[in-house]
Amino acid sequence: MSEISINRPVYNRHELHHQIKVAITRIADRDKPMILTWNGEKLVVLSTDARRAARALEQPTCLGVYDFESTAEQIFSDLLAVLSRIRPT
Repeated sequence: MSEISINRPVYNRHELHHQIKVAITRIADRDKPMILTWNGEKLVVLSTDARRAARALEQPTCLGVYDFESTAEQIFSDLLAVLSRIRPT
């Protein structure tokens, strides 16, 4: 199955994996950890030095802080946890 349904809406698995690959590339291009959040449609990469960093970390849509050693599997697992947390049954 190529779609993931977390109590509606349905997310396309291929699109999520593409977004994760893009996020990993952006994180790898930096030499410092980056914050990953979900804005309801896509993953957002935010610097830990950004003004909004502390607030982003407190949000239920925050996946966590990732560095160049992070894997797609880690991010995908965290994304699924966030999606299920923000879409309760």
